[in-house]
Amino acid sequence: MATRKTIIEKSKVMLGKTETNFKSNHSSLGHQVLIGSLATLTVVSGEKLMVRIAKHPFLVFGLGLAGGAYVYKNRKAIIANATKTLDAGKNVILEQKEKVRDLIAEATAES
Repeated sequence: MATRKTIIEKSKVMLGKTETNFKSNHSSLGHQVLIGSLATLTVVSGEKLMVRIAKHPFLVFGLGLAGGAYVYKNRKAIIANATKTLDAGKNVILEQKEKVRDLIAEATAES
């Protein structure tokens, strides 16, 4: 039976990652802190903007109309992009299933 280490090594090879570049894909802690700080700043500033907008109901109604008009005008492109994204997601899932099946088949063949 294949050990956990050999399965991990084979999965790295199947994904095209060696031990050296497998670890280099991870971000540094400083980078992660910066990204988290920017995300927090975005949420807080967006929250303040939404509070201001919510105090003016006609502005909310107008933004709804503008958003609806934009979506209606670009509905075909939006639907096409959504369909393309869904198809790409399905293809990725199918490819991953196939890779897992191949990995399991190799592991069972070795044992």
